[in-house]
Amino acid sequence: MKKKKINEQTKIRREQIIKMLYNDICQGAMYSHMMDKLMNDGYGINYNYTESTAKNLITDVRNMIKKDFAEAKPQMREQLLTQLYDTYTECREANDRMSALNALKQIAKLTGADEADKFAVDCNLFGDINIEFGFDK
Repeated sequence: MKKKKINEQTKIRREQIIKMLYNDICQGAMYSHMMDKLMNDGYGINYNYTESTAKNLITDVRNMIKKDFAEAKPQMREQLLTQLYDTYTECREANDRMSALNALKQIAKLTGADEADKFAVDCNLFGDINIEFGFDK
């Protein structure tokens, strides 16, 4: 029974520290600062992590943040497009052509419409090509 309680406490402590690290990273905390807090009970959880465990915790939280952003990216893109379309419309209505053009450029970048179409060129259409420069004379 005691071992189960210790594992439960460890799990709860880990969940708490992950939330605190997540907030610190989102607020721009430096890696060394978070390491120091983890190793010296700077988060006030009455526990000092080892260096390797602290590194692993920070890595886990960073991966969690990357995953969260990857999942939210399509929704953010849609919101940005909506805002850019609104900006473009307002600029056109105000006869602010330069700002309208800039909004269109941003829309093109966000949608990928500004990327050139790629195509393959078959260099063997004309058979073997041999070019002599005459440097050996």
